[in-house]
Amino acid sequence: MAPHPGPAQYGPPGYPPPPPPRKSRGPAFWLLVIGLPIVLLGGCVAAIANVAEDAGKKKTTASSPKQADQPAQEPAATESEPAPQAEATPSPSDFEIEVKVLKKACFGSAGCNVTYRINPGYSGPDLGDDQKFDVVYEVRGGTDGAQVNTFTMEGERASFDAEEFLSTPSSGTKLTAKVKEILGS
Repeated sequence: MAPHPGPAQYGPPGYPPPPPPRKSRGPAFWLLVIGLPIVLLGGCVAAIANVAEDAGKKKTTASSPKQADQPAQEPAATESEPAPQAEATPSPSDFEIEVKVLKKACFGSAGCNVTYRINPGYSGPDLGDDQKFDVVYEVRGGTDGAQVNTFTMEGERASFDAEEFLSTPSSGTKLTAKVKEILGS
């Protein structure tokens, strides 16, 4: 009897050949799966570090008083010496903060990186030029919740960061700011 030629490489006529054995995923695949997120994370960290470096630069502007609508009060005519006025202490409701978006880089469903500046306005009682307050505020709309920062009021002038940075969940997210606390200096 003739020896058996071994297993047939091909099936019977009319049948498709069997699929080739599945290859295991090579090191290039795993390098891509692990390396790509690391590179993206590194880029985000570098961008945040760059913005944080620029955030150290402060901008100083005079806040716009919003009392122009109110009629001026004339002091009562008296012959006695006027009593010394107590210095006014502002409250959080005396401030309104506009958020101005300076730059926005969006990444589809991953959200956006936003660089912004605040523009505080003060409408409270007149402040003396020697009065100084730290104003604590929060910006809402970021991916990680509210971002808290401060600016300084010295008389009617506000000093604040020229640029701030946060990430938003989508390109349509609106940033809002609200004063939370006034700290006397």
